[in-house]
Parts: sequence; structure tokens; C-alpha cells
Amino acid sequence: MTPCKAKEYLLLAKGYTATELAAMNVINYAVPADQLDRKVSEITEALLRRNPYTVAWTKRVTNRMVLNHVNLTLDAGMAYELAYFGHQKHTDGVNPTSFG
Repeated sequence: MTPCKAKEYLLLAKGYTATELAAMNVINYAVPADQLDRKVSEITEALLRRNPYTVAWTKRVTNRMVLNHVNLTLDAGMAYELAYFGHQKHTDGVNPTSFG
């Protein structure tokens, strides 16, 4: 998801259908439920024909990109969430500490 689409999603709580996510290249495929097993089998069979080391190493390399992004943002995101958690606007005026 591009940063602009991610902001729209997060800031406006915008929902997307699977078809929209596939069109944005956020997910690979959007298939009807009755075609899901067939699509999963198709992908699984194709992966099983590949060299297992090639598959494993490719996964590790691409997962490093994801982990780098997580490492760059997770601590700040968690800190901001924690700072906002008890805010009156977030809780619709209810003090979350009053439920203890």
C-alpha cells in the first residue's frame, strides 16, 4: 500500500474490498470463496515445483525488507498509541481507568 493510501486507510478508517486491494497491488489475488481452494492449490503446486532452497532464500530476502520497515516504525507507532490511549476523544469521554 502506498503511503498516501495507508494514511487514508488509517486516518479515515477507510475500508477496502479484496478486489480494490488486488487492484492496488496490496494483495496478489481476490477470488470468490468457491474458487479459493483451487487458487491456493494452484499456487502451492507451483511452489512445490521450485527448488526449496531458492524459495526459502527468496522469502528471507524479501522478508528483510518488511522487517526493516517494521523496525523503522514500530517503536514510534507503539509510543504514539500508548500516549493517545487514555485521551478523552479516543474514549468518547469515558475514563478507561475507572473500570479497574
